[in-house]
Amino acid sequence: MNVCVDIGNTRAKLGFFEGTQLKASEAATFEEIASRINKAKPDAVLLSSVSRDLREVCRQLSPNVYSMTMSAETVLPIEIDYHTPHTLGADRIAAAAGVWDLNPGCASLAIDLGTCITYDFIDSAGVYHGGGISPGFRMRLKSLNSFTEKLPFVEPVPDPVLIGKTTEESILSGVCQGIQLEIEGFIREYRKKFGDLKVFLCGGDSYRINRQHLKGVFEEPELVLKGLNAILRYNVEKTTNFFDH
Repeated sequence: MNVCVDIGNTRAKLGFFEGTQLKASEAATFEEIASRINKAKPDAVLLSSVSRDLREVCRQLSPNVYSMTMSAETVLPIEIDYHTPHTLGADRIAAAAGVWDLNPGCASLAIDLGTCITYDFIDSAGVYHGGGISPGFRMRLKSLNSFTEKLPFVEPVPDPVLIGKTTEESILSGVCQGIQLEIEGFIREYRKKFGDLKVFLCGGDSYRINRQHLKGVFEEPELVLKGLNAILRYNVEKTTNFFDH
């Protein structure tokens, strides 16, 4: 069994894999990660974080486990063509590795809707070229409240109206409909440039996107975990005589 851990800005998520198959996933606090991993008794572990120091977690893991952490030096199953690779978030690399593992030999765009919205493009040769970063739903809603005197904070809702009749409805229309149109526009522009590439949506807010008018778009809620597992498998396979199989 492999265990992959994605530690984001607001939560940690563990994925439990048999080969390429995700058998289970669960949320955990940062303090719970090591005990959850040790309880599963995995063969190999990959830890990835956009904001945390992972040394203490690594010290708590069983010495019998093959463990690694994502870094700029991690050996990857894809090629990185990015001008500042040391600044590239591990979650973005994992998303790109995930779409390549799911869709090898084809150009793909991963759109991850979390605290931020990230766009990550990988071409048909397995080369990651970069993409875009924009604020997510709650970041936009909080900024309207924080940087104005009178606008309230509004929680995102499903199916916001197009034409707001109240201040709250108008905020939701501007933010939620704005993100919908942003994503549709990005997909359109990428397809103009690269042809009929596949698009994968992931992240905690991906369910908020209306896919009625989006063709060739697939929802992969655990894409980052699957990408981390692809990276872990690749490294385990390159380790000589590891586990003797």
